[in-house]
Amino acid sequence: MKRKDIQKCPAINDPIDTYIWEPISFIFAKAMAKRHWSPNVATWISMICGVAGGVMFAFHNIWINVGGVVLFLLAIIFDCSDGQIARLNHCGSLYGRMFDGFCDGLVYFAAYVGLAVHCMFDNIPFTDIQWSWWIFLIAVPVCAWFHSRQARLADYYKQVYMWIVGLHSELSRSEELEEQFKSERKNLSFLNKISFKSYISYTKQQEKENKGIQLLKQKIDENGGVIPEEVANEFKKHVLLFKLGNLETVNLRTIVMIVLLLTGFACWHFAFLVVILEPINLILEYKVEKLAKKCAKEYFK
Repeated sequence: MKRKDIQKCPAINDPIDTYIWEPISFIFAKAMAKRHWSPNVATWISMICGVAGGVMFAFHNIWINVGGVVLFLLAIIFDCSDGQIARLNHCGSLYGRMFDGFCDGLVYFAAYVGLAVHCMFDNIPFTDIQWSWWIFLIAVPVCAWFHSRQARLADYYKQVYMWIVGLHSELSRSEELEEQFKSERKNLSFLNKISFKSYISYTKQQEKENKGIQLLKQKIDENGGVIPEEVANEFKKHVLLFKLGNLETVNLRTIVMIVLLLTGFACWHFAFLVVILEPINLILEYKVEKLAKKCAKEYFK
């Protein structure tokens, strides 16, 4: 099987993923798939590399920081590999997706903690005053909140787009997840319970923030689950809008984080998440909601 055969959605895929990460990760994925390793193995490797890399960001030593960057990039590669393994061996699962999302969040939390510790011993830009401990108390929760919101919406819009245009989508509904959790909780490991509850909360928040999409889903349900061709075509016409969501995912934030860390301006990454990425996120949210409401109003009798 070739790499292009297991790409989820080339139309809105990030070019950096398409031309850099996926070709590299596919080498690892094929080797692991041949040995019938679980995708979770790649997820564990990704988490360990990413968390270790984040810890190394805390040091004021350029070579330790470079080592952290290498580990963090390896985390991205193995994070791509787990989905490729699942598609190569047809062994994808909801639990794998939940565990993957949980580990991704942990990796970036470690990175933000590392950056905050690094910044504690830096001076406030254009002054001789050290940031001290309070930047840690402010930066980590602020970055965690904005990162989770931006990544959550970008992922949701990608899954919604694939569902509407007829591609394989991992779009979940919170009420169905809650019912599944109630029926399976006795047989779940402690880690799976944490991942499951976290994923339910994640999905509920996605739905809460996107009332227009919920209205469109309701109309589709009332239509017997059939998505009108006009709705699919409308979404395809707005493919550039959904590509905009790539700015909210891993690559841009990681590139900026690495460049700022290695050039001595790590503190600016916190401002980047709030001042640059969040406005993009708000524009994306407004446009997608407007599109969903339009489709719900115009294409259903």
